[in-house]
Amino acid sequence: MEYYDQSRMDMFLKWCDRATKDILWLNLNKNIEKFFYNELDYCIASDFNFIIGNGRTEIGEAEYQIKYNYRNINDEDKKKFEQIIMKKDVK
Repeated sequence: MEYYDQSRMDMFLKWCDRATKDILWLNLNKNIEKFFYNELDYCIASDFNFIIGNGRTEIGEAEYQIKYNYRNINDEDKKKFEQIIMKKDVK
């Protein structure tokens, strides 16, 4: 017999809050529709880091630099960007 568990409800509500505020939800679009049209209505852009206004978040900038400019940045900056990503507090 299942019973009401307030701690589970609290965890679920916390997840709901985060899922609607901190995550970018994407519906099928021209870039992914041909691969997922039978499987998916929405997906989560888990590597999307947004900031209000123009620009990137600190971790978004680090991800961008490592992903697209790794060969062109000096060792000190590489280490800095890697540390930002490795030490990011996951909530």
